[in-house]
Amino acid sequence: MLGRDEQHRAIRIAVAEVQRQNATWFASDLMWEIQAALPPLHQDTDSTALMEQCLREAIGNEVEGAEVAWLGKPPDVTDVSVLGVRASDGQSVFRKPQTDKYCTPGPPRHREVPAARCGAARAAEDDRGRGV
Repeated sequence: MLGRDEQHRAIRIAVAEVQRQNATWFASDLMWEIQAALPPLHQDTDSTALMEQCLREAIGNEVEGAEVAWLGKPPDVTDVSVLGVRASDGQSVFRKPQTDKYCTPGPPRHREVPAARCGAARAAEDDRGRGV
C-alpha cells in the first residue's frame, strides 16, 4: 500500500511535469503524468482507483506544492445548443465530455537548457576542437 507522502510526492511531480510540457492541459494529461510518477505498486493495489484518487486530490488543490487552476471549458466555435445538450453537464452533444482545461497559477517555470545539450553549442565546440 502506498503511503500518503508517496502519493503527494507523485502528485507534485506529475503537476510539475504536465505544466512543463503544456501551458494548459486536460485532466487526462495529468492522469498520464500521475501514472508515470507513481512508484511500482503491489500487485494487489487497485491502480485505477489510486490514480483517480490522486487526480481528485491534485485538481481539488489538496496537495501542498501542487496548486492547480481550473480554466473552464473552451467556448464552442458556433452555437449548436439548439441541436441538443447533454443532461449530465448541459454542454452541446457535439462537444467531447470532460474537456475542462487546467494550469498551474503563477508565472511559468522555465528550465534552462545546459549549453552542452544544445546542438549549436556542441557543433561550435567540435569546430573549435578541430581548429576551424
